[in-house]
Amino acid sequence: MSFYGKKFKKAKFDKVLELMDAMAVTEKTRNILKQFESLTSFKDNGDGTIQYLVTLGDKEIINQTITFGEEKDFKTPEDIVTKVTFNFDGGKLKSVMKFPDGKVLYMEREFDDNTMTLYIWLEGVDIKASVTYEAV
Repeated sequence: MSFYGKKFKKAKFDKVLELMDAMAVTEKTRNILKQFESLTSFKDNGDGTIQYLVTLGDKEIINQTITFGEEKDFKTPEDIVTKVTFNFDGGKLKSVMKFPDGKVLYMEREFDDNTMTLYIWLEGVDIKASVTYEAV
């Protein structure tokens, strides 16, 4: 997949603050999501899984092994354990995150040569946010 090994940095976002308000996201997570210094990358592990890594300076914010179609635990910055499932469909990396309180968050990542666009929406909320990343 063309995005393997590339590092992406946030360039802009749209309606992310509105979506965070609708989700009642804490200040800790807001600060992480609003910053532009983190780098996101995906690596083929060679065993049918991919490594999803987000770093901020020398600190790993996310380091998750993804097995397509398999629901796995994912811990948010507030230490909330969610269930997340990733799939690759039609050239898009899609994920569904289920929270213990019943909220369901959908994410789709679209890739081209030098950008990744992440679309995010919450079930039952009429806000679709987007984050555009550029390869660095």
